[in-house]
Amino acid sequence: MNKKGFAVSVILYSIVFLIITTLFMLLGIMRTRFNVNNELRENIRETINEEIGTGSLFPSSEKCEIKGNTNDYTENLILTIDVNNGKFYSFDNEVYSNRSSITVNRAGTYTGYYKDNVGGSGSCEVEVISKTRYSYKDCKREYYEYSDWYQDGNITNSGECKTKEEAERNYLDMYCIGDKKYKRNAIGCTNWDASNWNEWQDDFPESFSTRRIKSAILYKIKNA
Repeated sequence: MNKKGFAVSVILYSIVFLIITTLFMLLGIMRTRFNVNNELRENIRETINEEIGTGSLFPSSEKCEIKGNTNDYTENLILTIDVNNGKFYSFDNEVYSNRSSITVNRAGTYTGYYKDNVGGSGSCEVEVISKTRYSYKDCKREYYEYSDWYQDGNITNSGECKTKEEAERNYLDMYCIGDKKYKRNAIGCTNWDASNWNEWQDDFPESFSTRRIKSAILYKIKNA
């Protein structure tokens, strides 16, 4: 009888020990799962907060447009990102600030990026074209700088010629003595400031030693 009781006690204690061991194993598994899930939740929360902060999580519903300060060709074309509820802006998608405008310095496609007030972001683009225009000013004849006089052959009608004194007094480039013709060449200008620049033109003007030419690159938004 004692042997049977002892055997039953051993079996009961073994069952209890097995149950307790199983419970501890289950608790350990549940604890491990909780820690893994909790870490995963924290990582997801941090990622969401980071993406919201950078405005990259949600696409913005705002309409974006890049506008110019003029629709005509100009040397100083300013592009502005126009978007409702805009907060930060960039033209390189790297450095963002509250400035939404830049001055154009090349032709090509410009992309404007923005972040709105609710964590959204977006972009829009515009194509800028360019053209070169020219202007010139001619030296006034009284400021011509001449080379020395030189003989330039003979003439058949000396009556049309001026004397050397008359030619120099009237800033001319030719005079005659008998049937001999003398000339001098305009090689520059002694006072460019006395002349005004002509209006801008698209074609390159003819070049002279007594003419100054300048060019400028002008920009406009294509199809503006």
